[in-house]
Amino acid sequence: MGCQLGSEVQNSNFETSPRQEQKVKEINREVIPVFLREQSTHMHVEKTQFLHTHNIQSLCATDDGVWIASSDSTELVEMDNDGERVRSVEMVSGIEGISVSPLSGRLWMCCDDSTIREMTLPESADSPPEPAQIRFETGCMCICVTYNEYIVIGTYMDVTIYSQDGEVILSSQNVPGSHIVKPYKIAACKKTRRIAVADWDDAVCGGEDNPNVAVFNDRLEFLHRYNGVTKLLKKRKSETTRFLPYDLCFDPQGLLLVVDYKIRCINVIDTEGRFLRLLLALPSSTMSPICLSFHDNQLWVGCSDKSLKVYKYEDLAEN
Repeated sequence: MGCQLGSEVQNSNFETSPRQEQKVKEINREVIPVFLREQSTHMHVEKTQFLHTHNIQSLCATDDGVWIASSDSTELVEMDNDGERVRSVEMVSGIEGISVSPLSGRLWMCCDDSTIREMTLPESADSPPEPAQIRFETGCMCICVTYNEYIVIGTYMDVTIYSQDGEVILSSQNVPGSHIVKPYKIAACKKTRRIAVADWDDAVCGGEDNPNVAVFNDRLEFLHRYNGVTKLLKKRKSETTRFLPYDLCFDPQGLLLVVDYKIRCINVIDTEGRFLRLLLALPSSTMSPICLSFHDNQLWVGCSDKSLKVYKYEDLAEN
């Protein structure tokens, strides 16, 4: 049997209607877990919070709001900036990941039937999206679209760059030193043209059970790897709180934002692969960040309790 992509159990503490999202708005300051209280966090800012009806798997923020893919539903949902459900698309298979093209604005997705699909989004939210078209087929765990509209796909032991028609442009297996075991999420940076991969490095897949974030240039040449080894992480008391990168994205300055599922926080990594600062820490032991997406100075964070938080993002280069 091949390596199967696993997932952490996502707890749900909210009862929501299957017909519509419930919206909750609150303004407060995040409480830092006990062993992180000596660490300064950046996002002590006002936030807005909404609830979704399903377990959130992947986010794509846009001018109008955010697209949400769920791990327990084949429905793709668009929510506006006020937390209202705008439109939805029922897919024929489950969705592993979604990514919006920075040039065309089209939504790309990798599905659990090994298809890579593209969907055109009408300018008006009153118009339903066109049916998602199959562009090519390949085994896939995660997806992102680059600044020049190449499609980057993560699969077992490989990261591959494709054209939009499915032609293989480059594979990490053919680049010396670009070792990947189990890619869970991928992000591409428009400014630096780098590609970051959250690699779970599972032993069952041939790895060493050392989850990490690997960063490559746009030729898939290895640059550096972040293992969560910082002063912050040395305060952890047990193996159950080891570093586990659940999602990642780049900010406009090229800094890398990494979701650490185990200790419920988001870290900022600089362009050399070094821990820069703690961006955000969630206070509840029953709620962890799952995924994130950045657009227009807003950071959207999806959590394991089906909540969706929106933060005003300040320029870290100025702080």
